[in-house]
Amino acid sequence: MSLSYEYCRYSQNQEDGIIDHLTNAIKKQNKICVEMGWGNDRKTRPELDVAVNCTQNLVQKKGYICYAYDPKRQIKIPENVIFHQQKVIPSEIDTYLNTFPKDVDFFSLDIDSYDFEIMQGLIENGFKPKIICAEINRRLGNDIFFSMPFYENGQYTKTLFHGVSIKKCRTYLESKRYKFFTLDSTHLNAFFYLEDELDESLLSKEYEDTVVFDGILTTEQFQIEIENNEYWKDKLAYDLFK
Repeated sequence: MSLSYEYCRYSQNQEDGIIDHLTNAIKKQNKICVEMGWGNDRKTRPELDVAVNCTQNLVQKKGYICYAYDPKRQIKIPENVIFHQQKVIPSEIDTYLNTFPKDVDFFSLDIDSYDFEIMQGLIENGFKPKIICAEINRRLGNDIFFSMPFYENGQYTKTLFHGVSIKKCRTYLESKRYKFFTLDSTHLNAFFYLEDELDESLLSKEYEDTVVFDGILTTEQFQIEIENNEYWKDKLAYDLFK
């Protein structure tokens, strides 16, 4: 069931409405955003003449400057998008932070792999976006504490071996003074914000906070999936669940 403020214009799902709702509550906007995993899904939305992603609405409708990163070649890049065609990797954290301001209004991370390692690296080195949209691995449900580690040329999959659980993502960001706002209605994206940077009186009290998805695994079931995978069985140790 969709949240009342969700809508889709340029995003893959209903993120546009949530992002619009949150950015409207920023006390002092700088109109800068960062998206890692910018993508180019125009083939699935042929009516759009731009890439389909969650910062495009900010760029096209709200005048934002966007620093975008993706290994895929882009057919068309808007004037106010500074696009970097490259793979996002942990060893380049310092390079990224020298490219864009550390206090951007909005940050989106969706690289379908070792997302948590990138987010943690950025934040531990001073990155402090006012709003964060982080893709989670919804098959890990609400109780598993886990994130996929970085391996060069690792065999990540969108079905299971990717991303971070909502529990680990939320635990980490809340320790950095971010407040959980909501999951989108697909339970793919979690939204967080810095309390001091937003006027909370403008925020809806309607929210989603529980992952509901067919195929959610227990920790034990996930361990079995790991042991049955030729690539990951010797790489994902049990202590990664701590």
